[in-house]
Amino acid sequence: MGSTLLKYIAQHQPDILLLQEIWSAADYAKIIKIGVEAGFELAGKRNGPNHGLQILIRKGAVKSVEAAGFSTMYKYGIVPFEWLGWVERGLMWAKIVLSDGQRVLIGNTHLTPFTSYYEVRSRQVGMMAKIIENLSFERDHVIVGGDFNIAADFQAYSQKKFTALKQAQWPYALFASTSGLRDAYRSVHPQHAGYSFNPLFDPKKNRVSIRADQRLDYIWAGERTRNSRLHITGAGIEFEGEHDGILPSDHFLVHATLELFQVP
Repeated sequence: MGSTLLKYIAQHQPDILLLQEIWSAADYAKIIKIGVEAGFELAGKRNGPNHGLQILIRKGAVKSVEAAGFSTMYKYGIVPFEWLGWVERGLMWAKIVLSDGQRVLIGNTHLTPFTSYYEVRSRQVGMMAKIIENLSFERDHVIVGGDFNIAADFQAYSQKKFTALKQAQWPYALFASTSGLRDAYRSVHPQHAGYSFNPLFDPKKNRVSIRADQRLDYIWAGERTRNSRLHITGAGIEFEGEHDGILPSDHFLVHATLELFQVP
């Protein structure tokens, strides 16, 4: 995955990277090394094998990182997850100042997976909206991304899977209404599915009887002051096919191009 990420950085020159599922200390060290070599600095705090998140910001793209931290989701933050055991869910954040003086809140999250946990995910979404509201005081813009594990758009190949996903869909609308942010990909592609989960990564999950193509990964953005303007000018999906003979991940990379400016 390291070489694939470096190729993406070289081709697209992103200013912000929101990384997910860096579970092991070895992978964490490797990602830091790759980021530093590619000209990025770490903006996240309290990272490591626990919650698996990191925020990287390109040096020169920002004037300063004013503050950074990790806000947990209280009793819905420490939850079980597969072989990892108890994992801390929350919002990793950084308050940055751009080179032109604009103040931006950056957030990265990974919510509890699986359709059966949609009630927990709904609680997490509600708490995250409140965390963002508090942290974005005196910020001009907010950009939040990550694996929300909300299949707001999906295609299921069985009625059972369709029913489960449909029931678990409403946290998307809840976050959209309570956060005041816009879904970047859907803003640019109102009709395109934009599936970001890759069922081909695990052959056991690619059987037609259990498969569901889903959009789980999102970038949300919006203004926070009356003079701030944020335009979403592009969005897309990367890493859908094999790279160097392998599938890099069970999720695709979602990217967006944002223009931030002020008006009198």
